Amino acid sequence: MGFSLVIGYLESLTSYYLGLLLFVTGLILRFRYYVAYQNRQLTRDAKYAKFGSYTLFILCVIVLITHYIII
Repeated sequence: MGFSLVIGYLESLTSYYLGLLLFVTGLILRFRYYVAYQNRQLTRDAKYAKFGSYTLFILCVIVLITHYIII
């Protein structure tokens, strides 16, 4: 019984770390897009950064929701 508590604890921390990693990476990409938007130079990389940040934010929300549903 004690072993299953340790496994559950590690799984919950892992999902939080994954959510945090996705969120921070999304913020970095979003900041890169914002700088390009301020300069009015929306290059192809800035477009990828914009949609990549949205994708990572959505994945972060999905990870956290499934964490609360499963655990």
